[in-house]
Amino acid sequence: MTYHEYQYWQAFNILEPIGMQRENVFQANIAKTVFDVNCPDNGFGLSDFLLFQMHQERTVEDVMDDIKARMALF
Repeated sequence: MTYHEYQYWQAFNILEPIGMQRENVFQANIAKTVFDVNCPDNGFGLSDFLLFQMHQERTVEDVMDDIKARMALF
């Protein structure tokens, strides 16, 4: 595989995810559709139905707060 072909596949993966992320969104879309049919005004979004949640990277402030809280125990 050439470098240009590899770049093409990386760009394609951003637009149309391949693998578990894609399956996760597909099943969440089905679950949300079924839920919306039965409860039209529910206020839930697609991310509420994802099986696998993406963990957001913690900020430096969050890490520092955790360290201070743990050090306060001693």
